[in-house]
Amino acid sequence: MLEHIHAVTVDLTPAEIDNPFLCMWRTSKDLAQAENWGAYDVVHLQSHYGYHTALRLARMSGSRPALVTTFH
Repeated sequence: MLEHIHAVTVDLTPAEIDNPFLCMWRTSKDLAQAENWGAYDVVHLQSHYGYHTALRLARMSGSRPALVTTFH
């Protein structure tokens, strides 16, 4: 089962590390581009880091349903 789990690292600039919004925004954008998310049946990303991936999946979903959940 572990062979089906992918981890993606993000390299942040010092300015992005010091600014929580820029850190989140950059991480979200990098994660969206890190993988061909359309190749998977289920994609789970931690909360706000999935923003850009959700947008990308929604654009490519076609007849596939998309489900986005948030928890606070």
